[in-house]
Amino acid sequence: MWRPGKGVDAKGLSKEDQKKQKEQEKQTKKEEKERKKKKEKDEKEEKKREKQDAKKFGVKNSPQMSDKPEKGKDARHIASIGRKFKKLQQFTAKLEDLKRPDHGNNFVDFGGWGLDEVAARDLAEVLKSDNTITKLRLCHNKIGDTGLNALAASFEKNRTLTSVNLEDNDITRSGVSDLTIALENNVYLLELVVAEPARQGLMEFGIQEEQFNQISKELTDRINEILAQNKKFKEVLDGKSSTIELSNRRQETFNAHLIDRFPNIVKMNLRRNALTTIPSEISKLLHLEVLDLSDNKIDELPQEIPEKVRTMGG
Repeated sequence: MWRPGKGVDAKGLSKEDQKKQKEQEKQTKKEEKERKKKKEKDEKEEKKREKQDAKKFGVKNSPQMSDKPEKGKDARHIASIGRKFKKLQQFTAKLEDLKRPDHGNNFVDFGGWGLDEVAARDLAEVLKSDNTITKLRLCHNKIGDTGLNALAASFEKNRTLTSVNLEDNDITRSGVSDLTIALENNVYLLELVVAEPARQGLMEFGIQEEQFNQISKELTDRINEILAQNKKFKEVLDGKSSTIELSNRRQETFNAHLIDRFPNIVKMNLRRNALTTIPSEISKLLHLEVLDLSDNKIDELPQEIPEKVRTMGG
């Protein structure tokens, strides 16, 4: 049987090697202790930051924010709250950037950011005056009907957005109805998605399966009709058409900005609306030949309309 020699242990290590091994084990334990201490410190600072964020955003302390979570709760809840506040901070910073006239963002993606109706209202205020963003992704948030209503109002004034994704946002028929009314005054939006990912198409409504039947086919068809008309506006902008179709959009006022945006149109169809007046600025349309105002409520046309323009109805 082999026996270790003098100065050698059972593993065949000399005293010098044994000493080195003990020092290494000691160092390893020390490093492990330091890592544990650092982790505890980081967790404590993270909790502190979360509480500060909660105070900043007006959120009261909850069991998830407590140093001692309720039974059944664990650190994942705290981490989730922390991520939410970080997203809110990022959202606030992003909005400040989008307020700059030269921000240069054509595509803005807020998908899955956990945004609520308050965030939607803040974003809507930015969109009202923005002239750069063309594509907006807001899917998988919690803006609800109230947030959608605010965004819809901004769509009436925005002139650059052509694509908006709002799917999976707790939107009901009431919100979609308000959206439809707002779209009557928008001629730029070409794509609008508020369906679940499983439901493909330009405008298929069904944020939740049980809500699908609550949104009537009439609303769906109406918005599809508006978007189809808007595609024709795109043809005018591209020089492929000289006719503007704005019939049956329930408009009570004429959007004067159309005059500046489409100076070369030859025919304008405004029949079956609720117009009571036409702005005198329409005389700026030097190429206009036909103005269809049938089935409106106009008593008197502006004298500035050139004689060459053939008007119909009123």
